[in-house]
Amino acid sequence: MISNGAHDNIVGGTGTEEGNIISGNRGSPFPFGGGVEILGTGSDHNRVIGNFIGADYFGVRALRNGSAGVIIGDGARYNVIGGTTAAEGNLIAGNRSSSFLPAVGAGIHLFGSGTSHNEILGNRIGVTADGTGKLPNRGHGIALVDGASDNRVGGDIPEAGNLIANNEGDGIYISGRLTSGNLIRYNRFHDNDSLGILIVDSAQEGTAPPLLQSASPLVVAGSGQPSGAVVDIFRAAPDPSGAGEGLEYLASGTVAPNGEFSIFLTSVLAGDTLTAQLTDSNGNSSAFSANIVVQAITGVDDDPSGLPLAFELKQNYPNPFNPVTTISFTVPVRTRVRLDVLNALGEIVATPLNMIIPSGEHSLVWTGRDITGHPVASGVYFYRLTTADRSI
Repeated sequence: MISNGAHDNIVGGTGTEEGNIISGNRGSPFPFGGGVEILGTGSDHNRVIGNFIGADYFGVRALRNGSAGVIIGDGARYNVIGGTTAAEGNLIAGNRSSSFLPAVGAGIHLFGSGTSHNEILGNRIGVTADGTGKLPNRGHGIALVDGASDNRVGGDIPEAGNLIANNEGDGIYISGRLTSGNLIRYNRFHDNDSLGILIVDSAQEGTAPPLLQSASPLVVAGSGQPSGAVVDIFRAAPDPSGAGEGLEYLASGTVAPNGEFSIFLTSVLAGDTLTAQLTDSNGNSSAFSANIVVQAITGVDDDPSGLPLAFELKQNYPNPFNPVTTISFTVPVRTRVRLDVLNALGEIVATPLNMIIPSGEHSLVWTGRDITGHPVASGVYFYRLTTADRSI
């Protein structure tokens, strides 16, 4: 335990055999009984690097710590768990109490007012040492609760991201009206029992996920608040909730003053599933958005005949369709085009396209899935094409 103002200590190291095996500690109940505990005002600027916490020497079998692998609380600040190099990251896996504690991070737990400016970087949480096998913590991978604020899980560069997978709860759990300003970026999530990120009780100043409205292999578009917020796009790991776990970071952009964003993509194919996360200027990161499935789009730029093109929306084919259909349209000028699919009640069920495209003839393949990536029910659907000055 590091407490009572102990500061500037290093637990572990990056050299051969410098890391510790911190496992099998089962002392008093929470907040004690953890593998590493950093508690109290003045317990600052400590580093925990290159250790196995909750696992055996080989990093493949659980030797659990009670409560959690790492606990930081009661006003401890500026501590760093892991780092941006592979050698600095800790393996934090296999930790659990004797029963599931719904508001406790079994991997890493941060709690309390004044617990701030701590960084969790480059760790493997809930996996085996090589990152490929399952070694879950029995509970949330990471929890930030009861006023823990202005901390970082990941950071502003991809190397800062943590791998958070297989945990028997949420990947990250954030709770409490006073818990805010916690930045969560560039992490990789998959196969956590519940959500990738769950935010409750108005934590993070109520920051909402962005809404993804359309995605092609070249660009994803949507909306969010506030203006100037950063939106990170991820390839999503499958999740029954329809709100993705961000498996692979792809690209970032910012929300325009009108509340919209368009972000260019690379290495994305039709049929891929995407999700997104938003971070505002105060460092409040959101949960992941509802998924969207990338739709194929083909087009011919600029009519080669040189004749004016009409604004035209053509009949889809095949019609009826199962499970895909092609929608073709023509625009005479470069413009933003939005294509909505509506049900018989006039409700929008999908927006396969919402982006700026060149003049010409275009065709888009809709796979019959709604904005969350689920197949739509059988029935009658309509589609509507909208530009800045007209809608058909």
